[in-house]
Amino acid sequence: MYEYLTHSSVGEEEEYLKRLGTYSASVWFGKPPNLQPPFLARYGWSCASSSLLRCTCCHVAIYVDIDNRLSRPLCDRAAKIFEGKVRGSHKEHCIWKDNPCPESFEKLPTDYLQVAAEVADRAVTLSDIRPMTLPCLPAGLNKETGGGEGKEREGEGEGEGKSLDAKVDML
Repeated sequence: MYEYLTHSSVGEEEEYLKRLGTYSASVWFGKPPNLQPPFLARYGWSCASSSLLRCTCCHVAIYVDIDNRLSRPLCDRAAKIFEGKVRGSHKEHCIWKDNPCPESFEKLPTDYLQVAAEVADRAVTLSDIRPMTLPCLPAGLNKETGGGEGKEREGEGEGEGKSLDAKVDML
């Protein structure tokens, strides 16, 4: 009936990130600040469908819909009610009922050197992509970078030889 979780697995960041990965802008859009995915995932909720939360342990569901025509004070009040449901709607023996993940899981990484190293690794991976495999985009697509025009490599046809930097800039 219940998915058995140990106290040690509740706090595991990997499981938290799996729950967090169930949310997307297309199904969880325009929600109040206190009902954002990092907070919800800490309490064991994944996004089952548009505005629908489901506990990963006891499988209780909560439909979160706040009418955007309500006044600001009423929206805030409704958001507080839903926040209470997020914290307290789990079944009696659900491990998430009184044991959310650490609040630190919601924080963005602050080790900027580690983040910079990860970005550099990704850039190396992207630089391995052959420019011929990238789609050619129309000139002038990106006005901020001077029309998105890049240098063509010698000996290649128009558009095919754009440098990787120019193609990335155009995106």
